[in-house]
Amino acid sequence: MANTTNNKGTSTNNNPDGILPINFDGTTPVGGGMPTLNVSPGMNNPIPGAILNNMDNLSPAAQAAIAATPSIDRVNKGVVSEPIINDGPVSISLNVDIKELDIEPNKKYFVRLPHSGYEFNVRGLTVEEEDTIKSSNSSTKRVAETIMKVLYNCISNDVKTKDHPFATYESFIRNISQSDRDTIALAVIEQTYESTHDMNIRCAKCGKSFTESVCLPDCITYKHYMGKTPILQKRHILNFPDLRWKMYLKIPTVADELKTLNTNQMSGDLQKSADYIFIDKIEYTMKVDTGQFVEDSINNCAQIYGMIKGQPAIIRKRIEKEYEKFRGDYGVTGAYDTVCKYCESPITVTIVPISHFLFLVQ
Repeated sequence: MANTTNNKGTSTNNNPDGILPINFDGTTPVGGGMPTLNVSPGMNNPIPGAILNNMDNLSPAAQAAIAATPSIDRVNKGVVSEPIINDGPVSISLNVDIKELDIEPNKKYFVRLPHSGYEFNVRGLTVEEEDTIKSSNSSTKRVAETIMKVLYNCISNDVKTKDHPFATYESFIRNISQSDRDTIALAVIEQTYESTHDMNIRCAKCGKSFTESVCLPDCITYKHYMGKTPILQKRHILNFPDLRWKMYLKIPTVADELKTLNTNQMSGDLQKSADYIFIDKIEYTMKVDTGQFVEDSINNCAQIYGMIKGQPAIIRKRIEKEYEKFRGDYGVTGAYDTVCKYCESPITVTIVPISHFLFLVQ
């Protein structure tokens, strides 16, 4: 991968003194088992031994901060006043060096899209954005639209100017391909999560499953389109003289994909029509009742499938083969090679970036 990071996430600290507030619940907190304390900021205030005995229940940030603070048990044997126990939650302010927490606030990741060629910086997800994606599970279309809006938010604002194709969300999805979308998603993953992830792998030969730790950046390959004509504007013409068809193939945009998701909730034919998202239009000539030949065209996926489905299967094979030649190997691909832990059969796992993004968020 062109640029890899091992970044655990981003954090926004509104306190210029570098003091992170850590909240403990009341005398019987959920998951913590710790009393609530009134302790003013500063290293001269000891942390009671009861908290130290429950360190495993704290976040790494809290553990690091408390470990650097003297406990009652380690203070001089002189008289130490007990902290005040309250019924309600309070905040303990602890001096924490943010560098020790492996957090890089406001770090940006440079991205160059493989199909459209646009360049910009992206950031990682916020907690709110992550929660928004988690809650958008009512339909495939809603999940897809929510992800796209969140990814758009993660793009640096300097490219969202009036004259830029990313000026609005609507123009953004019209000007990027699915591979471009996947590239943005991978960049956001690197800015939000660890580079190494646990993946559940199933062996097709023995049927058993196992888990392996996979470094995602090592599995991703990019190939950028370098032609003069923007690839999303190019059309590949496919002629069918016997049928009097002229078919125009294209690289689908994310907007094209979202349109098909409207139909995926409907009948089987409409779902199958989404497989022909790469057909821009079909111009055809047909003989009408008067004996005359009339020229017309269609550009709707459902209508296109309606024309194709009654034709010999070999026609579909030709269409798919021509599209593969036209598309080439530009874009982003992900694959991980391993060996089954049980039968030692070689396995190649295909990584679908947008699916992996959703898996990590969920």
